[in-house]
Amino acid sequence: MKCPDAREALDPWLDGELEGEERAALEIHLARCGDCTRQIDERRTLGADVRDALRRSLEGLEPPAGARTRLVDEMVVLSRKRFLLPARVAAAAVAVVTIGLVAYALGFSRPTPQQVEVALRLGEREAREVQIRRLREGARQDLRFVRDALEPDRVDPAAAALAVAASHVERALDPHVPPPAAPAAPAGRLIVSGVVNGSPVELVQSADGHVRLAVPGRTLEAPSMADLLRRHADVCRAYAVEGGEGHVRVGDQSAAVDLRGRLDLLWRTGRWEEGVQWEAARAWMEAVVPDAQEAERRLKELQERVARAAQSVPVPAVKPDVSAALRHVKRMTREELEEARGRVDQEMRRLEEQLREMQEWRGRAQGLRAFAEGVRKRN
Repeated sequence: MKCPDAREALDPWLDGELEGEERAALEIHLARCGDCTRQIDERRTLGADVRDALRRSLEGLEPPAGARTRLVDEMVVLSRKRFLLPARVAAAAVAVVTIGLVAYALGFSRPTPQQVEVALRLGEREAREVQIRRLREGARQDLRFVRDALEPDRVDPAAAALAVAASHVERALDPHVPPPAAPAAPAGRLIVSGVVNGSPVELVQSADGHVRLAVPGRTLEAPSMADLLRRHADVCRAYAVEGGEGHVRVGDQSAAVDLRGRLDLLWRTGRWEEGVQWEAARAWMEAVVPDAQEAERRLKELQERVARAAQSVPVPAVKPDVSAALRHVKRMTREELEEARGRVDQEMRRLEEQLREMQEWRGRAQGLRAFAEGVRKRN
């Protein structure tokens, strides 16, 4: 017997289900294979941990005679079943304890491995949905603080940057909610032209953020510079087109509007550039702190505080409600269980991506709150 076959036979051997020649072959293999012997030790250690956890969890309960021992033994066997994916082995003991207690509550009706697997996934799905909702609500609370910190009469660059950045995060949290009305569009437009590799190129950004790029043989349009650079990356690279909202470059020629104009363009296009936030913070800091070195020191301190706030976003701890999920799946047919497993797998992939995005937006909102706290103290 070789190692792959031996490891497939370990669980049945530990459970007393392996007999005859197969059992003898496995035991001969184990006598000379240290790696497979270590696999047995790991499984036994997991079983012992689960037994201890279950016994502690069942303290104070009064099950029928012999039921406690039977539950513990069955859950230890269940903990070694191969339906558990390798990535989830580290959490196996906790999951098994939960399922064991649920089985106890349901009258010691032993769930099948397929029922347990689907129940765990359903519980995880609901937990992810709760985590996403909590992150979203936390971000909204941070943005409410930012809005409250913006006094109506404040017209300094830092306040303007905060308003635009908060609006950007709000749109991300609630895409269907219309953004707040932007100020009246300023007159004029931004134009830059040049010759790149012998070809004439002209780039125009209008006051509403709309961009038009004219190159030999074609004209490209986009609602913003960011969209132009994303949609037509090859053309922009070929003709050395760079920049962002309100500051554009063609070859070695460039043009830009002032900070207020850039903030207006970011507001209208729904984009955000972190560099503009710190440009606005520097302009505000220099106005309220006359000493240039002290202003730079305070700005750096504010940047560090904002960075720490934006990065310290743990995923909320949510305990999956496996008991409700198990009661639900026990009413399913085998076909319904299979459909539910496929469906929840797809939903989990979507929710995992959404969770990562919401964690990032919560970080952005926390960073804006720290920024608002910093500028409000020195206003």
